[in-house]
Amino acid sequence: MQPLYRNARAMQRVLLHHSFVAPGRVGGRLTAAAIEHCGSDVSFSSTATLSRHPGLGPPDGGPRPAEALFSDARHAAPIDALAIGYAGSKAMFETLAD
Repeated sequence: MQPLYRNARAMQRVLLHHSFVAPGRVGGRLTAAAIEHCGSDVSFSSTATLSRHPGLGPPDGGPRPAEALFSDARHAAPIDALAIGYAGSKAMFETLAD
């Protein structure tokens, strides 16, 4: 059986809302890599920016304001799909759900 991504239609554009952790492949960096591996192009919108994984001690940074996501979406190329990962606050999740 062939992998699903080999049967997918032409490249899709995906807008990904997820956290960005500076070092390592976690959060949005890992998710974007997986989506790109499947043949889609990713526009990334950070919901939170952290200096390190919280498992390694308290990170610097934190959630972005929910209103910032609207600005990111307005400036993104036309998209075929929306992927949502980590939402840094209840307000941000509600903004993404709308």
